[in-house]
Amino acid sequence: MTTPTPLLPETRPALAAWRSGLTLSHKTQHDALNVHRLHGLVLAGIPALPGADRPAHVLFAAARTPQRRSRAASPDAGLPQRLLVQSPERPHWQPLLDSGQLTDAATSLAQQSYTDGDRIAVRIIANPTYRDLATRQRTALADAADCAAWLHRRLTDGGMQLVRHHVTVGAPVLITGRKGPHRITVVSRELHAHGTVRDAHRLHKLLAEGLGPAKPYGCGLLLARPLS
Repeated sequence: MTTPTPLLPETRPALAAWRSGLTLSHKTQHDALNVHRLHGLVLAGIPALPGADRPAHVLFAAARTPQRRSRAASPDAGLPQRLLVQSPERPHWQPLLDSGQLTDAATSLAQQSYTDGDRIAVRIIANPTYRDLATRQRTALADAADCAAWLHRRLTDGGMQLVRHHVTVGAPVLITGRKGPHRITVVSRELHAHGTVRDAHRLHKLLAEGLGPAKPYGCGLLLARPLS
């Protein structure tokens, strides 16, 4: 059994996480159109901490083939070809390589530390939603301006001050799957923004734990880079 490798004390206000670039085999790409199976594939390579049922704060994003036509308002997501996976514990992908589910896997330790006043650019595949007060269910935001406002609120809460004219919202893409008898439907969008760090501790927490709902389905991995 692989022993999880702790990275840093929880009190340190910086991001330190393992990031893995994975290439899925052709068969796995088709199986992983069911996003529940894709999530299971990701978790299969990451050890859980002692006493935990599953690893915490595992985030991933998929690079996919072109979108597929659909009768729904949003086109269906294409095949997931490559994954970027972030985890606090060091992953172990060799069994998935040996079984042929993956054709390549490269892992490295990513460390980022920002200070208040830093200018950064961020991007994310997210699931912008609102909760219907009557049904208590989440509903995808349909308007791009509403999605931009959603990102603005979430990043403001996460320690960033956004530059409003540097927020871009991609077209909606429908991610689907099944978990037993239950159908999974997630409307994702790729979002980009520029801004200034106002609370580095909160931003590092957001980078480590992700932003928004649908994290098990390939949403929420926030990637940041400094701006000159």
